[in-house]
Amino acid sequence: MNYKKVNVGFLDKAWQWVVNAAGFLFILAGIGLFGFQVFMYLKYGEWIELPLTTLASLGPEKFASWLIDPTSWLGLHKIISKALESIPLSLFAIVVGVAMIVYEAEENND
Repeated sequence: MNYKKVNVGFLDKAWQWVVNAAGFLFILAGIGLFGFQVFMYLKYGEWIELPLTTLASLGPEKFASWLIDPTSWLGLHKIISKALESIPLSLFAIVVGVAMIVYEAEENND
């Protein structure tokens, strides 16, 4: 049998492109969310908060129910709740996108 060798360089380049594209999409999503907030503020005069708790509700059901009504790990709940309420979703998306791009760039320099 004659098996063709997979070009590993091509797979590396494809993976790099996917990670970079996802990073840029995260950055654009974060900028878009922030732009939406600014637009709504300018139009209606009220700031719409979009904290990370908005995203946490999409997580596993046990985690979401624990966030709403904790029965154990109360100290940890306070820390996580405060962090999720304090960090804007737009900032989180931008930081994740930048981190993806920087990580992939550093991987290619090694």
